[in-house]
Amino acid sequence: MALQSTDPTTNPLYYLDYLEFLLEFVSDRYRNVLLVEETQSLDRFLACSLNARALYGRLLTRKPSYFRVDKITYPEISDIPNAIDELIRVEFLEPVTAPRRDLDISMRSKAELKSCGALRVPGLAQAHRQVIDQALITSDQDIPKLMIVRQRKRGLMSICQHLFFGNPHQHLDEFVRTDLGHQVFESVDLSLSRSFLDRETFDLARLLAVLKHWATELEVCSRQLRRSPDPIARLDLLRQLADLKSLMPFRSKMPSLSRLQDKLYLLLGQSFERLGATDDAISCYRGTTRPPSRERQARLQSQNTDIVRRLCFEILEASTDASELSYAHKQLKHENGIRLNGIQHPRPPIPRRDITLEIDISVNIEQQIVDVYKGQGLTALHIENHLFPGLFGLLFWEVIFLPIQGAFHHPFERGPADLYEPDFYNHRAQMFEARFNMLANSEYRADQLGLLFGAKQGITNPFVYWPAVSLDLFSQVMTQTPWSALEAIFRRLLKDPKAFRKGFPDLVVLRAETYELIEIKGPGDRLQNHQIAWLEFLIAQGITASTLFITAEEPRSNECELS
Repeated sequence: MALQSTDPTTNPLYYLDYLEFLLEFVSDRYRNVLLVEETQSLDRFLACSLNARALYGRLLTRKPSYFRVDKITYPEISDIPNAIDELIRVEFLEPVTAPRRDLDISMRSKAELKSCGALRVPGLAQAHRQVIDQALITSDQDIPKLMIVRQRKRGLMSICQHLFFGNPHQHLDEFVRTDLGHQVFESVDLSLSRSFLDRETFDLARLLAVLKHWATELEVCSRQLRRSPDPIARLDLLRQLADLKSLMPFRSKMPSLSRLQDKLYLLLGQSFERLGATDDAISCYRGTTRPPSRERQARLQSQNTDIVRRLCFEILEASTDASELSYAHKQLKHENGIRLNGIQHPRPPIPRRDITLEIDISVNIEQQIVDVYKGQGLTALHIENHLFPGLFGLLFWEVIFLPIQGAFHHPFERGPADLYEPDFYNHRAQMFEARFNMLANSEYRADQLGLLFGAKQGITNPFVYWPAVSLDLFSQVMTQTPWSALEAIFRRLLKDPKAFRKGFPDLVVLRAETYELIEIKGPGDRLQNHQIAWLEFLIAQGITASTLFITAEEPRSNECELS
């Protein structure tokens, strides 16, 4: 089924297209995960008339479960009464037949309550709505009954959305808002990337989602108690945390579920730590190696130098987290013979230039510098974080979109679900290393760049921002950059794609035989730590990079010289 635009003027049933795509996808892909009664319900729904399916899709996007029949109206649905009857027959709606005085009151407007004589008590008509509702609930005032229906199968819809998105927090309305009909996604063999192999693994995922939601709420409470201590509330919160911890299931072998458990252990550890329950915090942190679990263990046991030393060595050996690595380096800086993963080399100086410029506040500062270079006959591009990440995204395209288990849940994903997880590289290490070996050949690099740029242009990739890049730009930079430097940059990106894809210099200035990267800082602005780190790293790889600090001048002349 091809998805169309979400523009209601051209496709008034757009929401139904998306709902049916989701349900048909789940019904086909996860038939062995769904229970028999769930599959039968889906089949009954998909066999309903267009009006009935559209009405259910409309109601599903609304928050309440109860609806007044006389208020249900949608211009694109031609026969709503029959649609309601049909949905009642297939058990996707049910009429509210039992007395529901609360609904008969709350679902009427104040004007309607007044017109039916419900507000005759002196002063009630002028009261706030909450006061009116409370007064009428307990009164003996006659309230005419409304025709109300309740939407059913919302739990089934939640199950289908969880199966489709691979998580419980994304919903159909978010899916629709992205207007998928205007985007092109990489085609991935989803048969090799199933998120849930059977009902048991799916139920475990649902349990972990519930526990994580509970743990998140308790973590918020622990923050509040840290700001406003309350001994009684602290004991109650500790009991709840202990109860939650006791419900933790055995470690799953599925990477996606194992990551959920890691996050749970971290949330619990952080809450215990804030409440001063050190032993419980350490126990939770030991349940995972996800950063910053080792660092937190070390800090909580800072008096035991042997434990701190062991944990720091583990961090240096296995962690890719910049914060954890920094902590380990500082703790072990006096140790002899420790290899610090190349991070402790002397930092190269960052060249700095200063200019005075008449600033036009209607144009961003980077574009004004681009115009200055243009006036000197040079090509400068405001590329920022799109140059090396984009080149990486192209050259490693097949590895990024490798259909490993749980990496892709549905056909409309910008990239793998575990892209920003600590084990992203580890699950693809063999393929990444094979790709690095092939790309060491300059002719192969050039061929692949041209081939991939032509074949993939416009297709969504989490590293490639197509409007900002061109084949000529990539070709020049790749040709003028030694492979050793490119490899170092790509490997640093792989250590933590989320953290290291940011902080690159703003501009690239292209010359005949070389290029320069420049970080622009306007008046009062300063370099951020992650920008300094990338500038130092790029310079250490032999890439020309510098900073340009701008001072505003009074309007006089727009002539400015850069070299």
